[in-house]
Amino acid sequence: MSQITQSTGEVVQVFSSYKQAAKNACAVLGNIKPSRVELYIGRMGDGRDKVVGVELIDKKNKKIARIRLDIDVPKGIHWNTEDWQSKETKKTASCLIDTKGKPTQENVELYASYLRAIDNIQADTIWEFWKTGSKPI
Repeated sequence: MSQITQSTGEVVQVFSSYKQAAKNACAVLGNIKPSRVELYIGRMGDGRDKVVGVELIDKKNKKIARIRLDIDVPKGIHWNTEDWQSKETKKTASCLIDTKGKPTQENVELYASYLRAIDNIQADTIWEFWKTGSKPI
């Protein structure tokens, strides 16, 4: 894994597999135990109006984190993690190395297949899948 901290404060980490990147996207939150997990619907680009991730809610009904799948040219396919557990938002991008910096149709199709894999799945199941790396049965 390589790591770069952007001028925006976002930490960009690169991984060789879906499983490694997804697990890291969850691990950067620490030993978080949300009271509730909700689906997050994409607002832009290829993920618009589709399930792209999850939001974690605490017992006070406050959003404490968001993890979502994203795609863009500089980072390729990646998980964006936004951590709101402290006063300052912490952002991490867990990127798939083979898709980084490549504006290809192949990346778009792979991203679409990742979104199809989490469509019609409950939010807590997606969270467990990404956190553990084990696909739901």
